[in-house]
Amino acid sequence: MRTLWRLSAVSVILLLTTSAPAQTAPDLDGMYRCEGVNFDGSTYGAFVAIQQHGDVYNLAWTFDDNGGTGIGMGFVQGSTLVVIFQTESGGVGVASYAIEQTDEGLTLAGRWLAPQIGRVTTETLTKLLAVPASDPPAGPRV
Repeated sequence: MRTLWRLSAVSVILLLTTSAPAQTAPDLDGMYRCEGVNFDGSTYGAFVAIQQHGDVYNLAWTFDDNGGTGIGMGFVQGSTLVVIFQTESGGVGVASYAIEQTDEGLTLAGRWLAPQIGRVTTETLTKLLAVPASDPPAGPRV
């Protein structure tokens, strides 16, 4: 019975990764303004740098309030950027961002969770057309 479940899970994963038609993702490289909600309901802000390397996207967060940083790695599936991340304090999590291209620009509408908390919350990344006059902190290289 356990082996059948594993085969079914593999089949589902294969179905999810092969059923979506190939699409060209928008250019995600660049600097983003991040606005998010913590698990306790408080809000946070950050700058996020995204760099594409082949099919892999590297992300680096620099948070406003404490200058803390985080790094992540992900890929695009259909119109979704899927990311695994780690903060400098050791927290880990996963995030899923809907890629939304509008007349106003590129937005990544995200939901994320950390296993140690076990709840889902939100984060929105808005691509900056130019780096603000007060340059964001460099953060980790991606």
